Amino acid sequence: MRKIPYRPLALALACLLAPCAQAWADSIPLDIVQENFGPQYFYRLGINVGVNGAKPEEYLFDTGSDSFNIDVGLTALGGSGPAWFPTQPGTATGPLQFYLYGDGTYGYLQSSTTVASMQFYNSTTGAQVAGYGTAAGAPVAINYAYVTTTSTGPVVGTFPDGTTLKIDEDFQNNLAKGIAPEEGVFYGIFGAGDFGNGVPGMLSKSGYIVEANGTGVGPGNCGPACLIEGLTPALRAQFLTAVPWIGGAQGSFALSGANSASQFDTEFTYTLSQGGQTLWSATYPTLFDTGTPDIMLIDNDDGFPPGSALNPGITLTATGAVAGAQGSSIVSGDPNSGDYSNVVGIGPYGGFPDSAIYGISFFFHNAVMYDLENQQTAYTPFFVTEAPITSSLDVTPAMGLLGLAGNISGTGTLQVEANGVANLSGTNTYTGATRVAANGWLGLAGPGSIADSSNVQVDGVFDISRTSHTTDIRSLSGSGYVALGDATLNLTAANGRFDGSLVDGGLSGGVGGHLIVSGGSELLTGDNSFTGPTGIGANGALVLTGALTGNAINLGLL
Repeated sequence: MRKIPYRPLALALACLLAPCAQAWADSIPLDIVQENFGPQYFYRLGINVGVNGAKPEEYLFDTGSDSFNIDVGLTALGGSGPAWFPTQPGTATGPLQFYLYGDGTYGYLQSSTTVASMQFYNSTTGAQVAGYGTAAGAPVAINYAYVTTTSTGPVVGTFPDGTTLKIDEDFQNNLAKGIAPEEGVFYGIFGAGDFGNGVPGMLSKSGYIVEANGTGVGPGNCGPACLIEGLTPALRAQFLTAVPWIGGAQGSFALSGANSASQFDTEFTYTLSQGGQTLWSATYPTLFDTGTPDIMLIDNDDGFPPGSALNPGITLTATGAVAGAQGSSIVSGDPNSGDYSNVVGIGPYGGFPDSAIYGISFFFHNAVMYDLENQQTAYTPFFVTEAPITSSLDVTPAMGLLGLAGNISGTGTLQVEANGVANLSGTNTYTGATRVAANGWLGLAGPGSIADSSNVQVDGVFDISRTSHTTDIRSLSGSGYVALGDATLNLTAANGRFDGSLVDGGLSGGVGGHLIVSGGSELLTGDNSFTGPTGIGANGALVLTGALTGNAINLGLL
């Protein structure tokens, strides 16, 4: 099912039953659902939600939608809601209306109402993980029926040209049998867009994160996919590229009053390449849409016929249209078999202007931050978690690219194994040693700190280039690389020998980094090419048998 924006129509609405008129940062697991059709399969994200304290059901988690649509069936028109949507006395229900998609030939018969609370669950364990009271009333839509022009059920609406909309009876029968009416899995659509009244924006003033790029092995309780409600400096620091909203805020969310964007909120440049040669490039307003199973580059000017799809094996790179942006690349999939998520359609589509709808695949490769407070959308390859860690942690390649925004505490150690990757942005207080194995990578970002760690041994890469403050560590040893960028590394109780190299660069690409030895004695034997100054404090000493490019300011012993 490909979702496209609805077109409101003036219809003659047939009465079905009388009367016809009105009768905060939390980590929430998302479910990755695979659906098969013939030789192909595609993916959905689901979220397990209860409303008004009722039992939870699974809903399609859709960042391309701005409405929480709950399927209840026609029997609810009689005044009695189903178990997952209990009727609340005194809660107003709007008039019946149609919410139609595309050319207006299919959609829902629904009405609007509000709910007083939402509860979020881990669908695997059944445990409630978050809850929000919405006493002011969170707007939702209740779907009484799915309607199409080709269904065989009762007529409920008529177009001016005489074409009729009819009830889809399978939708009703499945509800009656206790079967999810949407694709056999979902009881409606949980609109999670950063526009209109997407649910996450109503529950958070600062913003939220959507990600499905985890492996399910690392810290935290989300598994491979997560919704994080609420943003902190540590969470924001995990994101490598932030793209401002087109035109800034377009309104505000109900309940929270947070800024809301337009549906196609940012501009990205898309490049097609093969064998090192660029084939095509264009910049489009973009919607990142978990509810779309493929990738759609809507182009009306370059001669692509409608319904075209790229051949398999072409590299598509999406890059935020902002200076210094990181690119995110996939290889186009086969439109006839296998995984549908990397299939790339290109050309005119449904009367849309030039634009891009990048489906669920983008979230399989990136965490996406909807920063409502700062009116921007950001992305990063790190799977971000704010889960606290109270014991030793070994970061393995099986964990993927970890973005650790919580606090690591206790007396344990942090070990980044060969080919392991961890980016720390929390103010960590653990006191054990830190070790980065050869071919391992450890980064600090934003407020990230490991100042209390007893020693930092770097045989791989230690990157502090994206920190927002002087990085204090007690002592440095090993034979790897420390990437300073334009940041400052301060050794507060040095007692080590470092045979590796301190260099400019790193993720930030900055130059002119500083080294300070404010306490203790450090031996540097390697070729250190960073271009900023080196400072030795009154209580510090630096023993240098290797090379040092920058100037030294010596108040201690050199």
